[in-house]
Amino acid sequence: MILFRTSNPKRRNSLQFLKTQSQQTALLDQLEKQSWINEIFQRTLPIPPEFQTRFGPPGFSKNPFYASEKKETTFFEFGYGLLKRGSFYDKGIAAICYDVSFQGKKLPFDITQESDVKSILDPKTYGFAHNWILHLTLLPESLRYPAVRDPNGGGINFSIYERSAVGTTLAEVEDIELTPRSDGSVEMFNKTKGSKSLLKPIR
Repeated sequence: MILFRTSNPKRRNSLQFLKTQSQQTALLDQLEKQSWINEIFQRTLPIPPEFQTRFGPPGFSKNPFYASEKKETTFFEFGYGLLKRGSFYDKGIAAICYDVSFQGKKLPFDITQESDVKSILDPKTYGFAHNWILHLTLLPESLRYPAVRDPNGGGINFSIYERSAVGTTLAEVEDIELTPRSDGSVEMFNKTKGSKSLLKPIR
């Protein structure tokens, strides 16, 4: 299963020892994807309050790797994160979108099976989700749940807790720039494709 993620990690400069630009790009993308994935799983533990997420509460002993079934869903998720911080308004934020392969040993646990799924996925607060995951007897290898930031609906997100469940692909990395606005919108320029769009994540 192929999943997508948008984030803003550091990029390498070049691999001059390779003969062609296409060779450099392909290998560079592979090395970078491995590095970006490793960086997420190697972040400080327990999770500090300032880095909490829906399924990564403060004090948690596992860093979740978030990815989406649809590329567009990751744009809304990342855009929401910029809006939430509030300090990036009218600033162009460089980011990348890349895909990974899900290679978990088990199928992701489906959050929609839970009776209080609406509270767990409340777009206004992480409180219910934190309480739910902190009281699990056994943490699943991964979680599967409906995206709450994509106004177009139908997006599925994944929260993966084991590094071995995330692999790389040969697909090209896309360079993008997102500019959050105070009206709750996010302007996105896909530098790789030369396209522009306007996002309005659910808040």
